[in-house]
Amino acid sequence: MGTSIVTFGLYFADAGTAIAQGAHVMGAGLVLALVGWLACSVGSTTAFVLRHDGVAFGPPRGPDRLALLAFGLAALGTAAAFAPSWDSYVLQTSAGTTQSFQGGNIFSNPGPVIAGNLATMVALVAVAVVAALWRPILHGAVLLLGAIVPMLSQAASAVIQIGEPTSPSMFGISSSQAARAGLTITSGLTLAFWIYCVFLLALMVVTISALIAPRSPEPVTSPATAGGAVIGHDSPVTATAPPGPSPFGPAAPAAGPEAGATNLAPPPAPL
Repeated sequence: MGTSIVTFGLYFADAGTAIAQGAHVMGAGLVLALVGWLACSVGSTTAFVLRHDGVAFGPPRGPDRLALLAFGLAALGTAAAFAPSWDSYVLQTSAGTTQSFQGGNIFSNPGPVIAGNLATMVALVAVAVVAALWRPILHGAVLLLGAIVPMLSQAASAVIQIGEPTSPSMFGISSSQAARAGLTITSGLTLAFWIYCVFLLALMVVTISALIAPRSPEPVTSPATAGGAVIGHDSPVTATAPPGPSPFGPAAPAAGPEAGATNLAPPPAPL
């Protein structure tokens, strides 16, 4: 469910190019990806609806307050660092002319693409807050772990991209013009990308910590042998003797101050 929630915005951003420029730019890969996303979303939601027993949400208490703060700050930082430009290009000609460009800013795209990316950022923060409020928090951590997967794939995609050759057509230059000018293009990653990685790593650490943290034992209850009282770890154990003669013989005299004179020494003999 966490993966489906966050990837909705990413797929919508991909479809936003077709929405802005026309359906002719949409390929079969995007159609299959959208169908796959829909199938996964319906399947995970159906499973959750059928097996949602024990789902509860509540305000954080004690250590859970720290989890809410950690989840929220790490997710907010990851979402904020997702927006700026990640790609850096340096163009250099044989004459020594150098020019640099940055790309990937989500706000330099058509409106539908911007909406999809913003939906991804909002969804990540929302899932982090829900995860911190989920009881037990173990289930919330699993939900957030699913939301981290697509964000991690975005970072991996950026790293893979800088290892591939950059086409001059990205800058409106034909291959022949680039060859005549002796143009070379060097690609890299901006500081915003590394900040994104730091926040994403922090989000992964706090999520995994919530997954492996020891759980406090649940109170064990069992019915008392008399009166049907429920005895727990914090309940005093009391029992009431049944009426009638005891199967173990006559009752022993009571001991203690409350028992009266039965536990006192006999009076001295008269002189």
